[in-house]
Amino acid sequence: MDTLIRIFKTGFFHIFGAGSINALLSMVLNIVIVRILPMDEYGAYAYAFSIVSFFVLFSALGAPSAAMQVCSELFKEPERSDACYSYAYRSGVFVDGAMALSIVVIGVFIPLAIPGSNALLLLYCAYPLFLFLNEMKLIYLRIWLKNRDYAFMTNVQTCSILVCSVFGAFFFQAAGLIVGQNVALLLSWAIMCIRHPYRKIALCDQVEKGQRRDFWKIALISALNNGLGGALSLLGTFFVGLLLMSDDLVAVYKVATTIPFGLLFLPTLMATFVYPHFVRHRHDRRWTIRHYLLLVAGSAAAIGLLTLVMVVLAEPILTLLFGVEYAAAVPPFVILMIGFFITASVRQVTGNLLVSQRKLLFNTFVGGVSLVSTTVLSYLLMPAYGMVGAAWSYTLTMLIGGVINTTYYLFTIFRLPDEPAEGSDA
Repeated sequence: MDTLIRIFKTGFFHIFGAGSINALLSMVLNIVIVRILPMDEYGAYAYAFSIVSFFVLFSALGAPSAAMQVCSELFKEPERSDACYSYAYRSGVFVDGAMALSIVVIGVFIPLAIPGSNALLLLYCAYPLFLFLNEMKLIYLRIWLKNRDYAFMTNVQTCSILVCSVFGAFFFQAAGLIVGQNVALLLSWAIMCIRHPYRKIALCDQVEKGQRRDFWKIALISALNNGLGGALSLLGTFFVGLLLMSDDLVAVYKVATTIPFGLLFLPTLMATFVYPHFVRHRHDRRWTIRHYLLLVAGSAAAIGLLTLVMVVLAEPILTLLFGVEYAAAVPPFVILMIGFFITASVRQVTGNLLVSQRKLLFNTFVGGVSLVSTTVLSYLLMPAYGMVGAAWSYTLTMLIGGVINTTYYLFTIFRLPDEPAEGSDA
């Protein structure tokens, strides 16, 4: 009981609960938006969003992740920590400003596959920058262990996006939806600035050359890993638009992905909970093997039951939530749920545990293999099988990545000693 009380006081349950609430609210938002927008309008929006999401994946080139790591390490030296934070902030604003110009160039000069998506993409030009501003404020709260404030502000951000997006979509269709998202981000950022102002972070703060080098090493590796991982969930919608060139098919496929991709917060929360324990025992072969197998077995049972329910009830669930006009989403939805089972029970959890063994670059390798696999399979399967081919390309890629991750992780932990060495961190 004392342990639970201590954990509660640190704000762990606030973050855990806020993450679950935010994921569910985001899924509700996606369902409501599908109900509000006509299918062709939703298809154009989904295609524009998939493109800007690629920019978001590499937003600020990983500066927020590096700020979280380096500034947390310097918590005993507040002035150096603030200087590093300021450096990350300035760097991110510069990078995302350049991204905004790139999005404008694409929107103006490059005709996109789905009619109407060029204009919508232009409305998204500042979206990565607005996300970055919010992320940096939230990271500042995490650095200084204001976990309750962090959890509360993530809920404020999600609720702002929900309200402003629905309002904009209801009155102004897809364009209003995008403007609403941008307004919500600016609103939540302003609230955080008022409630949690920075201490004193001068824009002229200097960071040592060696620290800048370490900063960008962490930033770029993080950006690459996050980008490769996140791209897998975006490529399907992108290739449906590029290869099938139909706004209706883009809309239907986007609907098929809503629940499987929305449920991926479950393995993320699971990994958040177990990760510290695996780090503490990362030199102990017996403990690691036993608990890894228990983790995978438990995950497979729980996720398998959820997947089975979703597959059996696929048609009534989709038609109830999104409408009968999206009944064509059932076949790709079923296949994507199989991909969700593979990802949630094996691939994602094992990928996180590889980091506990300090195998960061291996995750980069798996991400690269997965990106190539998705691209090749999409071009091979989609011309003949359409959206079903897109779903199979994702699911097969998850299977390939899961096999590679599991094989290498088992290879790694079987090489550990039976008992942790004296003085280890186990």
